[in-house]
Amino acid sequence: MVATGVGILAGFCAGIAEILIGHPFDTVKTRLQTQSRGAELGPSPFRGPFHCAVSSIRSEGLAGLYRGLAAPLFQSAIGVALLFGAMETLRGALGASLKAPHMLIVACCIIGFCESLLYCPLDHIKTRLQVSRGGRRGPRTGVLKEAQLGGGAMEGQLAAVQRCGREIVQHKGWLGLYQGWPLQLGKECTGNIALFATYDLVLLLLTGSTEVPHGPRVGGRMHGHMPAGSEWLAVLPAGSLAGMAYFAASFPFDTVKSKVQTDSLVQPRYKNSLHCFQRTLREKGGWKELYKGLSLCLLRAIPGSAVQFIVFEVVCGFLMTLKEMETLRPNNMDDHLNALHMMY
Repeated sequence: MVATGVGILAGFCAGIAEILIGHPFDTVKTRLQTQSRGAELGPSPFRGPFHCAVSSIRSEGLAGLYRGLAAPLFQSAIGVALLFGAMETLRGALGASLKAPHMLIVACCIIGFCESLLYCPLDHIKTRLQVSRGGRRGPRTGVLKEAQLGGGAMEGQLAAVQRCGREIVQHKGWLGLYQGWPLQLGKECTGNIALFATYDLVLLLLTGSTEVPHGPRVGGRMHGHMPAGSEWLAVLPAGSLAGMAYFAASFPFDTVKSKVQTDSLVQPRYKNSLHCFQRTLREKGGWKELYKGLSLCLLRAIPGSAVQFIVFEVVCGFLMTLKEMETLRPNNMDDHLNALHMMY
C-alpha cells in the first residue's frame, strides 16, 4: 500500500497536470451550462461548444479560456493530493476494493464530503469568473453585472478571485460562499464512486494480474508501483475511461450547481437548489439541459484524466522506489540503482 505522504505528493503533481490541460474545456463547458438564462435575457449567445470556444478566443484571446484559473489550480493541486492520498489510506483501513464495493462506496463518500467543504467556495468563485467575459483591452460586463469581474492574465487572477470573494460575502455573507453545497456534495460523491470503480475495473480487465511489486491486489489495482510493460498501455485507457465515468455520473449535479452559483447576487432567480433543478427541467431542452456541455467534459477526460493517472503512478512509483532504496545495504545499492535506471 502506498504511504499517505507519497500518495499526497503524487496527487499534488497529478492535479496540476490535469488542470493545465482541462481548464479551457471547463471554461467552455461552464459558459454553455449558464447561457440559457431565460427568454427575458435574449437568445443564447453560443450555438455549441466549438462556436463558444472560437468566439471566446476571438473576443478575449487564448487567455480567456484560462479565466479563473487561480482558484481551480489551487483546488486541483490540493484537492487531488488529498483525494489520492486519502483514498490510498482508506483502501487499507476499510478494505475498499471491487471485492468489497460497499466499502469502496463508503470511502468515496467520506472523501466526497471532505472535498465538498473545500471545493464549494473555490468552485463558486471560479464559476462566476468563468462566465464574466472580458475583451483583450479589459473586462466588460458579464452575466453578473454587479460583479464587474475580469482579469484574464495570470497576474490578475488572484486579484480577480479576491474581488469576486468580497462581492459574494458583501451580498450573501460568509455562508454565501457555500451556495450550492448540497449539489457539490452530490457531485463529489457520485463522481468519486464512478472514478475509482472504473479505474480499478478497467485495469483489472486489461492487465489480468493479481500481484504487483508492492503488495497484492484486492479486487483491483494496488497503486504505488512503476507501471511496466503492458501496464503503461493499461493506465492510459483506464485513466481516460475513469475520467469520462466521473463526468457522466456527476454532470447533472454540476449543471444545476453552475446555474445556482452564477445566479445574480442582487436579484436571484432561484430560491434554492431544488427550485433551480425544477426550473432547469422546464426550460427548453428539459432533461437534455442537465447534460449541456457534457461532450466537452468527455473530450477533456481523454487527455486530462489519462495524464493525471499516469503522473500519479509515475511519481508514486518513483517515490516508493526511492523509499525502498533507503533501506538497502550499501553493497546492494548499485544493483538497485541499475534497476531504477532500467525503469526509465
